[in-house]
Amino acid sequence: MGAKWLRLLVFISVAGLLTSAAGDKAPPPEHNGPQPLAPPFQQLLNETTLNGAAQVGYWDAATAPEFAAAPSAPALNKTNSSQAGIEAGQITVLGKTISNGYQLPINKQGINDQRYFLSQGWTSKWTVERDARYKALVDQINPGVRRYNVFWHVIEGPVLLNTSTNVSKLVCPAGYLKYPANEDLRIKWGFNQFHCYNYGLINDLDDYLRRDASYGIESAAIMWGCPQMYRNPGCLGNPQLGKVPCAPSQEYLWAWDDFSALLTSRWQGGKQGRFTHFIIWNEADSSTWFDMSPEVNDTQQHIENTPQATVYVARYVAMMKGAHDSIARNLKGQPSMLYVSTDRMWTASPWCPGPRWGSRCPLGTVNLLNGIWKQVGTSFDWSVVVHAYGNPATTNWGLRQPYQAYTFADLPVLG
Repeated sequence: MGAKWLRLLVFISVAGLLTSAAGDKAPPPEHNGPQPLAPPFQQLLNETTLNGAAQVGYWDAATAPEFAAAPSAPALNKTNSSQAGIEAGQITVLGKTISNGYQLPINKQGINDQRYFLSQGWTSKWTVERDARYKALVDQINPGVRRYNVFWHVIEGPVLLNTSTNVSKLVCPAGYLKYPANEDLRIKWGFNQFHCYNYGLINDLDDYLRRDASYGIESAAIMWGCPQMYRNPGCLGNPQLGKVPCAPSQEYLWAWDDFSALLTSRWQGGKQGRFTHFIIWNEADSSTWFDMSPEVNDTQQHIENTPQATVYVARYVAMMKGAHDSIARNLKGQPSMLYVSTDRMWTASPWCPGPRWGSRCPLGTVNLLNGIWKQVGTSFDWSVVVHAYGNPATTNWGLRQPYQAYTFADLPVLG
């Protein structure tokens, strides 16, 4: 195992002071509080708790047949993330030093305090409560970073086309924002197509990120949750999480690139705030959370050191590259951090398939990181975030059953 990538290990609990905006800006967002959901979306709303954040329901083709399926479009003004090229070791990126100049804050405490009010709509009461909550958090904790689950499948709305097949004439249903607003911005921000994005949720994030910036808190985005129209229809998911962990299929990686472009163009710093930290998916070493079925769906043996593992890692690297290029294009000059998301399972679990979550065979953190190092190396900046569950003061490195794991206490061993 190569150890070079270990120098890149950074945990998302670190944060810093917000760098002032530089370069081109998105149109100033409206800060009137999140708007009520459109009635059709409100009817489909299904709130559950996932990792401490609100997850809301999404459009399903079976319940909304009047909306078109995802268009299959080639890149219009840039090179798509090519999984085939990545598997062959060919990676071309925009700039490679997106984190250049990044400095850690004095206070490295981070929080996950995401609370959406979409189901009730926005009222002045929520403004008062959010003001009070922010003040209390700053007075009592003074967090350096605030983490958000940014669910792609919630932000990306249904697609309704008029009689023309020209995507520039996209029509979005009530409650959704056509983004980008025009062809010039599409080209400028690196979008492949126009999209319908949930206006209520975007406006809610406008408010959150503006507040983060005003208090000097860095905003972190966990980018995950593939919309139904962009995932493989054969993706199995699991009983507890449904299809939320399903990865985007290879033919729709351009849509992931556009989702990344949204996060880097809508929020570009200054008073409106921005995301400084970009975490790609959730616990990507585990097929429970990064579900590549049916392309990678071996339930009988571990996939490390197999052709399936190469495909698995290449898909994830393609998503890293897409996010990286959007950061480099739209946040140039502002230090930003890109992260691989992992859990504490250093080696692959012997549960195959596991009794928990109905999962298939996991890849394991060390196998994912070695695979990324082989395909990416130092071709662009990347770091690692880990969900180190358990007692952070207790070492688990000596565990062999049920799997080798690590905590914060084990970092000297890894380093």
